[in-house]
Amino acid sequence: RRVLHRAEIEPLYEELIERVAKLLTPSGRLVWFSPIFGRSLAMARRAGLSSTFRQRVDMGGFDAELQVLVKR
Repeated sequence: RRVLHRAEIEPLYEELIERVAKLLTPSGRLVWFSPIFGRSLAMARRAGLSSTFRQRVDMGGFDAELQVLVKR
């Protein structure tokens, strides 16, 4: 059951992306499903990651986007 609203998970996603960006080596990748699409990409860009792949996926009740983010 989904209990969090998208607005409530954005701070969590922002913190996660920032932490992953610090831990990744150059050319390191984060591959994940994001339910907040473009907003997570904007967070990733601010953290120094770029998108190399995006694909919308039906997760059986909500849409998410498979994203491949690479550290520059």
